[in-house]
Amino acid sequence: MVDTVQVKIEYADGRSEQRTLGAGVHRVGREAGEIVLGDPNVSGTHLELRVANGELFLTDVGSSNGTFDATGARVHGSVKMSPNQPYRLGGSSLTWIAAVPSAGARGGTAVMPQYGGAPPNPGLGQAPPMPPPHPGYAPPQSQWTPPPGNPGYGAYPGAAMAGPYGIPQEARTFGMLCHIGALAGYILPLGNVLGPLVFWLMKKDTHPFVDEQGKESLNFQITVTIAYAVFGGLSFFLIGIPFLLATGVAALVLEILAGIKANSGISYRYPFTLRLLT
Repeated sequence: MVDTVQVKIEYADGRSEQRTLGAGVHRVGREAGEIVLGDPNVSGTHLELRVANGELFLTDVGSSNGTFDATGARVHGSVKMSPNQPYRLGGSSLTWIAAVPSAGARGGTAVMPQYGGAPPNPGLGQAPPMPPPHPGYAPPQSQWTPPPGNPGYGAYPGAAMAGPYGIPQEARTFGMLCHIGALAGYILPLGNVLGPLVFWLMKKDTHPFVDEQGKESLNFQITVTIAYAVFGGLSFFLIGIPFLLATGVAALVLEILAGIKANSGISYRYPFTLRLLT
């Protein structure tokens, strides 16, 4: 029974290490848990890794900036990880690189014989030892070269142009436009919804990051529009005027902040938002 796994941890500051995780749950976060990343873009407790029956499961526990697989898709809930598939959180990443058999695993670890050597367990029906190679033999050299991109993240179209968090430049640009497109509301009626909607529809099928940020922006703008309607009605009694002004200022600040974050490749989640699009 395999009850431990080997995980490669790549930190935002460029360090990397490998750890062996035993069966059970292991917390990962910025400043708490069994794996402490010290990454400012990672939540205090960001996710949990669970080792069970030789498999590794990842659960995002409601992080602010999200967890993303090798394609850039955000992880929702729990997923089963596969070896050599990195998962990104902030500027860090986690990769399951091997399954390590436990000491009491039945049959132990298979050992391949060396050229000309005897089999590890003679008499158990193994094939005879391999003959030594010809003196003039040289192994062929591979002509493969790794694709361009950021080491530690999975390859996808546009990886060579990926930013510090593994999101392609085009996806980061349209993610930003989905947020600051709401500024059209200062020019057009309902422009705060129509602006993000246009940019989201243009690229939502191109990259998961744009789809996610577009939905988040639209959910926020729908919430803001409802707030405008409620406080606008109350302004006839004067009590809604300060709330109306506060909503407008808060929306403007959050839209600009979200655009800056998205342009850096960081998923942004608005506070006090009705998430109707998921």
